[in-house]
Amino acid sequence: MRADLIEKVVEELKEAITGGIVSHVSQPEPRSIVLRVFRRGKTLTLLLNANPPNERLHLTQKKLPNPMRPPRFCALLRSRIGSALIREVRKVSGERIVEIALDKGWKDDEGGEGSTYKYRLRVELTGRSANIILLSEEGVVVDALRHFRPEVSPRAVMPGMVLTELPARDESVHERGAGEALPEKGEDESWNEFTESYYREVTGDEGMDAYKRELKRVIEKAVKKAKKLITNLQSDTEKAEANVGSHHLGELILPNMGSIRRGAAEALLMDYTATPPAEVRVQLDKKIGPRENAEVYFKKSKKAKRAIVILARRTPECEAELEYLQSLGYDLQNCETLEELTELEGALIKGRYMRRQEGREKGETRKAAASPVRKLKSSEGILMLLGKNARGNDQIVTKESSKGDFWLHAKDVAGSHVLIKTGGRAIVDYSATLREAASLAAWHSKARSEKKAEVLYTDVKHVTKPAHAKPGQVLVREFKVILVEPGERG
Repeated sequence: MRADLIEKVVEELKEAITGGIVSHVSQPEPRSIVLRVFRRGKTLTLLLNANPPNERLHLTQKKLPNPMRPPRFCALLRSRIGSALIREVRKVSGERIVEIALDKGWKDDEGGEGSTYKYRLRVELTGRSANIILLSEEGVVVDALRHFRPEVSPRAVMPGMVLTELPARDESVHERGAGEALPEKGEDESWNEFTESYYREVTGDEGMDAYKRELKRVIEKAVKKAKKLITNLQSDTEKAEANVGSHHLGELILPNMGSIRRGAAEALLMDYTATPPAEVRVQLDKKIGPRENAEVYFKKSKKAKRAIVILARRTPECEAELEYLQSLGYDLQNCETLEELTELEGALIKGRYMRRQEGREKGETRKAAASPVRKLKSSEGILMLLGKNARGNDQIVTKESSKGDFWLHAKDVAGSHVLIKTGGRAIVDYSATLREAASLAAWHSKARSEKKAEVLYTDVKHVTKPAHAKPGQVLVREFKVILVEPGERG
């Protein structure tokens, strides 16, 4: 950020936030800190970004993500400057550095008036070395967004060390953009608004991208865990099925106990139930007698039969859970607003794939997009409903459907549910609508990149939501398949 622009922004900040209280601290991305400042009945949001080459500082009107886990530096700032009074905002002369002086009051052990600690939050907008540093009144580093060790950096920034001045700059290297005129600022636009607008065009949506990456990490971890569990269940099923036959081995031992020597490791026994009769080699435990060995085989078979019953129920449940997680991954790819990301996070919390963290304000994860269902008209004038996410898919089946409506979904892949509101009329009378709805379902699924995609369609009466199923999960009793080219037409 240019020094002349920093100066103009800071002049406005002096008026806007001096005397305000830091009500909240968050870290929407690895190198950004956001301070919410309450002053004179208003809450202002101050962005401190130390991510070169777009390091900057300004007030923002934008709703920024509040990550699920407060990182180290963010957690420390909450502890040290949460509820602190902003005493002063100033730009360090000749430097692209801003310092915010803060007073933090602490109560004594009995809850009475205690000490007031003075801190300086130093925002260094200095290109590659850009940093945000919390200093004590004496200039000692309490902590910093980025640590620089003395053995690898000409200027160390580590907790407990006195912060020294920045090394002298090479005068032959000019500040980026220093020789260029600033773009025109709107007549009614503040310098903070101008800065936010300028960097939005340059950087896109950094906070949203960081939020998406965090949710993607949670989903991918849950998918990996679900796949591993399914693999283990399949392996356990195979072992159990192999052990069911142990009962027969026990039955072979009982009539031959007299001929089996105690302490033998195995016995060769004739199986007369086989066609033709054949000898079977039966492994034995040398430490126990023949009868006890037979009991071991009976118990192993009984245990295997119980396991098969449990595994037969558990495996489909885990497969359904994996399908749900994959649908959340698809929803994440299509999230376009902070509200949609917040709603997706709420679904992950509700599914216990992640916990509601200290950093998330109360109720924030419950904020949802205005409507999870998109409404469209076909070329024949028929209303079609498209689920934007798992909640929207759920709503289509449980709340929006009526007798005679038709439901569609891309075959064997995660995607959106589509509902054709036929009003009880036969779908055969609306072949164009059916193809458009199928094309829409294919487009809003993981089959989008295919030249042709199979789409299921059926009367909604054949679609039910099982008890305890996760949002968007349904059971389809009978259906037909149509092959279409994925498209946005709707």
